[in-house]
Amino acid sequence: MRFIALLFLTAIVGPCFAQFTSTGGPINTQGQCWALWAEGQTAFMGFDNNLYRTTDGGASWDLLNNGIPEGCDPRTIESTGGVIVVGTNDDQRLYLSNDGGDSWTGSTSNPLLVPTASAVAGGKHFIGGTLNEPSEVDPTTGDLTPTGASGTLTHGLNHVGPDEIWQAAGSVFGAETRYSTDAGETWTALDQEPQVDIGGGLLWPAVPQDFVRCGDRIIAGTDLNGFPVIYSDDNGASWTPGDLGSTTYSDYGKRFVKVSDDHLLTTNLSGIWKSTDQGATWTLIQTVAEVRTMVLFNDDHLLVGTDQGVCEFANYGEGDLVAKHGAPGGAASLAVQDGQVWTAAGGTLQAYNTASGAWDVLQNVTADGQPLPSGALTIAGDSAYIAGAQLAAAHVDVLDFTLRSSTTFGGQTTTTLGDFGSVKLVGTQNGFATGSIYRSTDGGTTYSTASFSNTVAFGYAGLSGNYPEHFWQVGSTLWADMNAGYAVSTDDGLNWTFYGDTWDDSYLMVHDGAMYRFNIGSFDASQRTLATSTDDGASWTELALDGIPGASAFFGVYSANGGLHTHHFEGDAPGLYTWNGAGWTLTEGTDEAPAEDMQALVYADGAFYGAWAQSGVWTSGEVQMQVGEHTLQAGLYPNPAQTHVRLDTEAELVTITDLRGVAQEMRTLGNGELDVSGYPAGVYLVHLDQNGTRAAVRLVVQR
Repeated sequence: MRFIALLFLTAIVGPCFAQFTSTGGPINTQGQCWALWAEGQTAFMGFDNNLYRTTDGGASWDLLNNGIPEGCDPRTIESTGGVIVVGTNDDQRLYLSNDGGDSWTGSTSNPLLVPTASAVAGGKHFIGGTLNEPSEVDPTTGDLTPTGASGTLTHGLNHVGPDEIWQAAGSVFGAETRYSTDAGETWTALDQEPQVDIGGGLLWPAVPQDFVRCGDRIIAGTDLNGFPVIYSDDNGASWTPGDLGSTTYSDYGKRFVKVSDDHLLTTNLSGIWKSTDQGATWTLIQTVAEVRTMVLFNDDHLLVGTDQGVCEFANYGEGDLVAKHGAPGGAASLAVQDGQVWTAAGGTLQAYNTASGAWDVLQNVTADGQPLPSGALTIAGDSAYIAGAQLAAAHVDVLDFTLRSSTTFGGQTTTTLGDFGSVKLVGTQNGFATGSIYRSTDGGTTYSTASFSNTVAFGYAGLSGNYPEHFWQVGSTLWADMNAGYAVSTDDGLNWTFYGDTWDDSYLMVHDGAMYRFNIGSFDASQRTLATSTDDGASWTELALDGIPGASAFFGVYSANGGLHTHHFEGDAPGLYTWNGAGWTLTEGTDEAPAEDMQALVYADGAFYGAWAQSGVWTSGEVQMQVGEHTLQAGLYPNPAQTHVRLDTEAELVTITDLRGVAQEMRTLGNGELDVSGYPAGVYLVHLDQNGTRAAVRLVVQR
């Protein structure tokens, strides 16, 4: 990211606009991960149907779409000989990269229906699928050459030594297990297929799903029937069951992680298991649900792909949860609690840590261990609420969430909560029908359904049922910001009147005791308006659009840091514009932020935080300045930084301090580059001084 601070200094003291930069989150920890590959601090993951890459140990992840389409749903990832091969579910094809993932080429032949397993051996790639036997991949074209296995379904495929690879292919109910010790040039089938005793001496085909070798022992994970880990000391002539049954959760992904010949990891429905005797006995080391695949990462860390995100555990999976990885999640709501920005995303409550420049997971389960819902966050008084399939509530200091059953709200999904002292309101969504407003006057113990005096229009653009997205209060009037239009109640939420129609995409905001409204009105951008009402919505006065370049390219209305704002997103000077009573003034730039759809805006600890629908939360630190007569320009990028940062400035004096004011050592590398590799992760201030003009720009260092 690039952070540019342009300081235009006259004889006044105050803030100047800066650029919004991504916070890198909140991480959507609920995304599904089927495929992982890692080496050192570099890793690739298939996350929520897209391919992501990190080269800095997971501090940041890049969405890869230069030649590989978004939504391709990666199922297998392998790398050898400088070529990365990704097998995808959608598009049913292979994608290859020979430049570390910067660009991709799709195979034009041999469509692969649902890749199930892949491996590398002897510098060669091998892959199989639901309707594909194990095949060798041409590293240039992606063409597939079958290895000659019987059947058309690949169950298991893995390299177990430099040139040794094992595979199992066949039908849904059976398989032929074979191995090669010359990187796939020749294959040997087992004389007897691995079998397990399913009770009463009845033997059943084990159908191996994955393989690993420890010394002279070959170990296999068996199929979805819940069979145990089995092992063979005579190269597959006979097999012995280990003491871990039900070894699989999914029929895809890597079943084993080999730390050493005497240290193995595997997984089942209960979590992650460890063996120190080559697969004979197993001990549960981590309770993790719905594990799809695992891989070693960052030396002794374990990266675990699940249906609830990607977890990174220290000490080969036995240590603490270091991080949850994924893509920035849509933060539909932001709240400020004790000067810290909170949001709910991906079934977790998260807070932005300005010291580390990362999002910390504050809570992801209820007091009795149930998952938190995914939905909007509301903080009212000393309570935090998260809407979703059920409504979760907790004290902000304890975060001991309890769930209110959806039966309280007619079995509908809750969308938002409003707490107005004597009255609590809960909005619900009812599919393609109209949602409801539920009202409580006993602190949330019981709820009853509020009524509408007129017909509520269908959801915006006719694409869904209408429902409340937020509640507001102005004086004694309650407002419901709907998916299309809005509703008003003057009797404490008992009865409501709806205003608007299907094409009224309204966003309401209370500012200085008055209601403000952004409205699209239709797909015609020229009909966008900003207006205010002081008579409970009976009439609206439009605000002038002077100062916004391109009067149709703005979105939303927000109250933060004492000002009323909107976001201009196209053409010249995109950014946050503030109402000055007669028009709009640019206060915070968003050159690199996403275009439309800023969902929320808050201000905390000297910085604005804006949430975008699909691109997470972005922030812009306030730049402090003193009286001066000169214009001071400074460019600082990348920001956040990992090891180096480039500083372009005309300032005569540059110093760097932490937030306590302690000066940091400055190591200059030439060409304006500074070495910050020795700085602990956190937030620093780069102080600039030019002819008596002084400024400080925030620098975030991530690890």
